[in-house]
Amino acid sequence: MNWKFHFSSSVNPWDNLALENVWMEETLEHPVFLGYFNAPSAIIGKNQNLFQELNLPYLYENHLPIVRRTSGGGTVYHDLGCLNLSFITPHRTEWVGKWDFFFAPIIQFLKSKGFDAFTNPRNSLMVNGSKVGGSAQKVSRGRMISHCSLLFHTNLQALQNALEVQDHIESKASPSVRAKVMNLESTGLFPENSEDIFHAIKSIYEMEWATMEPVEGMPDTQKWSAKKIELESEAWRFGRNPPFTCITKSGHKIHSEGHSMITSIEYGNQRLEVNISPFHEHPWEKIPTEFIPVLKEVIQKWRIRLDLENSW
Repeated sequence: MNWKFHFSSSVNPWDNLALENVWMEETLEHPVFLGYFNAPSAIIGKNQNLFQELNLPYLYENHLPIVRRTSGGGTVYHDLGCLNLSFITPHRTEWVGKWDFFFAPIIQFLKSKGFDAFTNPRNSLMVNGSKVGGSAQKVSRGRMISHCSLLFHTNLQALQNALEVQDHIESKASPSVRAKVMNLESTGLFPENSEDIFHAIKSIYEMEWATMEPVEGMPDTQKWSAKKIELESEAWRFGRNPPFTCITKSGHKIHSEGHSMITSIEYGNQRLEVNISPFHEHPWEKIPTEFIPVLKEVIQKWRIRLDLENSW
């Protein structure tokens, strides 16, 4: 295949996710090797439960936005030390759910330098027993996006804090599987500058796949903007959230039937039907006094900053 490449100068996660989705929808004549870095943010899979995956108080206190991908896979933390690669290609059955092809060049490179590198059964890139990259895919109308996040000099403490959930959540959504992680900078093989990292990785792939030429022309501006607005919307980020139950330390059960709305609360033999959003102001006069403290406690912990302009 004759690959084209593009490195995005934007660090806005919605810019970059919108770009790869629009390019997939435009059915380009050539596959694209896209690289980008995002500002600190939490990225969840299309069908995941954000309450189950994310430390919402930490995200709120640190002004970290929540971004929902259009692909499946687990939750990841992005920052300026995490290189994201997107392989935008025609659909091939042998590539779906398998990352041997996409990770092969970097695995061979790391092995040649004496590192134990491989793809594990969950399609994560492993080096010397630690995870350095996760992956996800989207297939639609004969096209597919296979994208991965590679840790180079990510703030691993912030990563742990963002993904550390204290609440007991019961949900049918597919949970992320946590793993020991490390940064690829510890190998001593890669540069420090973001764009230099991308070009170093591109060169590794070119040794296996042949030289790549730059993408000629960007996607239609209106389509790109519309996709970005869709991905930024509350309806996409929070409205897609699946049903779940949160069991508090006091024994209360907070139920959500989906769409990130609290729909009922149970304690002992008592059950109260409500319809409350954790993200907006709401009246308390119709809530029995005995339920107000626990609802306020949960809502306080589940605060999310909706003012995107102030999330950076």
